[in-house]
Formats: sequence, structure tokens, C-alpha cells
Amino acid sequence: NSQVSIHKHLGAIPESIDEKETFLAFGHTRWASHGIVSIENTHPFSNEHFSLVHNGVIENIESLEVEFDISFTGNDSLFFLHLCTKIFLETKNLKNTLSFLADKIRGKNIFILLYKQDFYILKKGLSLVGGQNTLCFSSDLSGIEDSSFFLFPKECIVIVEESFQIFNLHLQP
Repeated sequence: NSQVSIHKHLGAIPESIDEKETFLAFGHTRWASHGIVSIENTHPFSNEHFSLVHNGVIENIESLEVEFDISFTGNDSLFFLHLCTKIFLETKNLKNTLSFLADKIRGKNIFILLYKQDFYILKKGLSLVGGQNTLCFSSDLSGIEDSSFFLFPKECIVIVEESFQIFNLHLQP
């Protein structure tokens, strides 16, 4: 089914996920580059459209607030979720939204969005490796148990029905 269940914890990602009941899962270990370590400031962040985990720092939030007429308080992950939702509701196309945001956002970042039952990964500058035999991605090579591949800067990944496709930020495979 398409039900999303959010579990937030302080500390390590728990091993209590029921694999028989889980189609897709994603997690994030918080190091608190912005804000304090707390349940409220823990990934994933969600709204009625998306769930998000984010690694990195958006360096130009202030100029984006002016450009898109947004008054926002919170961490940069929540800001991205808010901005992405706003643009997606205007375009109705998530790949185009992510391509557009990739040109607008400054800084090294990885954004992983869950939309319905599909993952969209936007990568700008930070390392991200993927498992060859499983749909597993990590910003740390030690997080992948099988043989791995590295993603190039400024790539977008779309994961649909247990397979994935890699695009550049201009939506070319």
C-alpha cells in the first residue's frame, strides 16, 4: 500500500524496521549543522506531498526567500521542503522542480524526497554511493555492504518500482 509511516529517534538508526512490511525506507543520522539535536529537528521532514532527508547546507536561503517571496523560520532542510512543495504545486512535475531548484540552490547538498512510493535524489557536490545489488544509497562508503558505484556531482536519481534511473540536472539520462 502507499501508507507512509515516520519514525524518528535520537542516536543510531534502529534495526527494528519490519522488512516484510516495508517497501521503501530511508533514514538520516543528524549531526546538527543547523539547530539542536532533538526529535523535532530530526529527519525525515514531511508534509502532505513529500518526506525528505537532507545532507548539506543551503548557503543562499536569504536570497531564495526574497526571490520566492517566502518568510521562513526553521532549518535549511525544512526550508527546502517548503520551497520544493511551493514550486511543485505550480509545475506539477517533480523532475522539473528538482532541476529548477538545482540551478537555484547554492552549497553542497543531497536531498532525498519520497513522493508517493518513489524516491527522487538530488545531489550537488557531496559524495553519494549506491549499492549495485540493492537499492541502497549512503553518503559514507562503509554504509554500503555490496559492490558500489559513485554518483557524479549534479545528478538526479529517480527510483521507481525497485529500479532506478540517473539523470543530469537538465533531465538527460
